[in-house]
Amino acid sequence: MRWDPPEFVAAKLVAELAGWDVTPGAHSNGFDNYYIATHIPTGQMYKAEVTVAGAKKLVELVMLKNRVAA
Repeated sequence: MRWDPPEFVAAKLVAELAGWDVTPGAHSNGFDNYYIATHIPTGQMYKAEVTVAGAKKLVELVMLKNRVAA
């Protein structure tokens, strides 16, 4: 079972509600400590680490990209 910090769960929800696809990533050594966030309109992909700092970066990225797209 996967446990993510509540801050990251909230950031993931914000991204998904803004129209992003956020899916778990798979690391070569079996650790899954990041997600892949895909900006649907452009197809650009970003690595989002499952940390509080990663949550902040993901929300900032969503705000920046959605502001530019609007």
